[in-house]
Amino acid sequence: MTPNPGNDCALNIRSSASTSGTIVGHLSSCSQGAWCWYQKSDCGSTVTAGWYTCNYADGSSGLRSNAWVRVADKDGKLAYVARWCGFAQQR
Repeated sequence: MTPNPGNDCALNIRSSASTSGTIVGHLSSCSQGAWCWYQKSDCGSTVTAGWYTCNYADGSSGLRSNAWVRVADKDGKLAYVARWCGFAQQR
């Protein structure tokens, strides 16, 4: 998962699928991201949990969702990112 450019290429990696979850990592590049926990083109099924708001890729505001993607943090542990604040990319 890489951050989308509408959010200044920034995306938090959290310990739980909620904005109140501890930040365990931070992505700050639209060309590098976190490994999806499930190695599928869309990172696998999402987790429905806490609500978040972020910008669309074109920078316009108002994207609101409660869909989270499972990723690996820097220590290889299960973590979460806000699904629509980033893109799943195959490398």
